[in-house]
Amino acid sequence: MIKRLAELSDAQSAHRLLLSAREQGILVEPPALIGLAEKLGRANPRLAYQHLFEAWQTGAVVRARRVYANIIAGFKANTHFRGATAIASSPSLSSEKFSPSSSVLPGASSVPSQDRWEFIGRTGARASACAAKKLEPSRTTLPHPDSPNSSSFDICLALAKHMEEVGLDPSRDDIVNIIAIASRDARPNQLDQLLQFLSGSAPMHRGPHAQEGAYFSVLELYNALVQSFARCGRMADAVALVNSMPTRGVSPDVITYNILIDCSTSLDQAFSFFNILKSTPGSAPDKASYASLLGVCRRELQLDAAHTVLREMNEAGLASPASYVNAIAAFSTQKEFEEAIRLFEEMTQKNLPPGLAGYTTMITTFARWATQRTSSQRIKDMCYTKALDLLSKMERDGHQIGQFAMNSVIGACGGPEAPSRISHAFELMKSRGLAPDHVTWIQTLCALLQNPKCSPQDVKPVLLQLAATARQPTALSPDISVEDLIAHCTPYLSRTLGANLRRWALKSAGRVPQSRQSS
Repeated sequence: MIKRLAELSDAQSAHRLLLSAREQGILVEPPALIGLAEKLGRANPRLAYQHLFEAWQTGAVVRARRVYANIIAGFKANTHFRGATAIASSPSLSSEKFSPSSSVLPGASSVPSQDRWEFIGRTGARASACAAKKLEPSRTTLPHPDSPNSSSFDICLALAKHMEEVGLDPSRDDIVNIIAIASRDARPNQLDQLLQFLSGSAPMHRGPHAQEGAYFSVLELYNALVQSFARCGRMADAVALVNSMPTRGVSPDVITYNILIDCSTSLDQAFSFFNILKSTPGSAPDKASYASLLGVCRRELQLDAAHTVLREMNEAGLASPASYVNAIAAFSTQKEFEEAIRLFEEMTQKNLPPGLAGYTTMITTFARWATQRTSSQRIKDMCYTKALDLLSKMERDGHQIGQFAMNSVIGACGGPEAPSRISHAFELMKSRGLAPDHVTWIQTLCALLQNPKCSPQDVKPVLLQLAATARQPTALSPDISVEDLIAHCTPYLSRTLGANLRRWALKSAGRVPQSRQSS
């Protein structure tokens, strides 16, 4: 059984093999259960933990690090396991109710209770089994897989504790994953339990193989917890944790407050954290502080506040590319295109490298400006030229052109020369190994509709591609009428684009009054 499991590359086939063995009454020994737990760990951590628990019931002591790491990573990645009673299930990996008596398959002889199995190695499937080795029982109470109170956090914390008991120090990645799970599933009264464990775990400060950057300090642990709570929408818990840090002998630093600023739910809240940082003895805002504050201004679309922050940032000599990019994005979103361009030029004059984010943000700015109904043809031509120039500068600076940047360039191709410009943009995309996606066709449609001579023959192929690349692709007949095609594709479009498309269809059919056409 162990050899056959090791030969299987996917978890689905391995699980089917185990179910087949159960039906035939074949003894599935602990090494096979451990191997299956490793294979299932990332795809179905609940089911993997069930098999691991089953192996433990036979007395097995598992020292295969990847088994634990895969299950913890699986709980972190699979958000649908959230909640105390969430039991994962899927058509291909069905989970059965587990009871301790099922640790030995029906009709098979039981493993003698005086013997214990120990698995040592990188993977459970290839682990060696050493029988009759006396080992101390685990001091950690492992949650039962079917317990309604066993949340993903309870399971993963127990796994980490058990790892230390069998001589496997949890890695930094394991700790990061557990912190992320805690921010999602841990109850407030479990925070002390988590801190107590992590404060004494190997990734903190213990172990002969400690390397710089590979282990947490106590302050890094608190900052990681604060960030996880804040990003999961538990801002009140994050603030409460920061307020409790001095009583626990830990002082918040600039990174702590930068996290709170970045995750603030309002501009007033962000400024309150920023002011606390400025008034805290021994702490002062840094470049990341201003970048985070400008990020909130961007989200809240507060341009006056963005100007104030930029002025203070420059007076303090803490300008950074991230700060300018956030400010540019804020002004671009509010259609203050000239101010966005001025800020980009100011950033380059300060010798601050725009980076991939800066170039992409500016290309998007020119695309937005080109698609405005109030933009003259001179503005549209300028936006198209500037977008191509920025694309060239991106490559000269060593940045790889991505799909988002190319889609934005296509959005800036509007005007009488739209067909030729779009064709050139598609050639650029193809030469860089990129393929058109759903957004590409939407941007193409936007550009075509800005051409006064746009015809149904231009629009129809684009709409057919739009339908074929939607989330639920639909292959439509090439003989479908343009009116039916527009009706089919309207749900994929924004309200404005959909209205423009319908207006264009009426105009091309000659059913719009001349006064309406001129508008």
